[in-house]
Amino acid sequence: MASKHELWKEEDADATEYAFFLSRDRDMQQLGPNAQLIWTVDADSYAEAMTKYYEFMDWGEYNVMSPEAWEPYSLSD
Repeated sequence: MASKHELWKEEDADATEYAFFLSRDRDMQQLGPNAQLIWTVDADSYAEAMTKYYEFMDWGEYNVMSPEAWEPYSLSD
């Protein structure tokens, strides 16, 4: 079951911070008032989401730490 993920960006004078969430898990209180949604992606698993995130950020290949990361999200995730 594909789930939507969101990438948020927040900039201030000192730094740029990114937050990557499953849309349904996003807690807006974790984001500051200047945060902007910059990208969304659908993925069937944590590993797929992180692979796409790394591609989007041009960070190279995401190294999956465990095979379980490729297991599809369930309705309870």
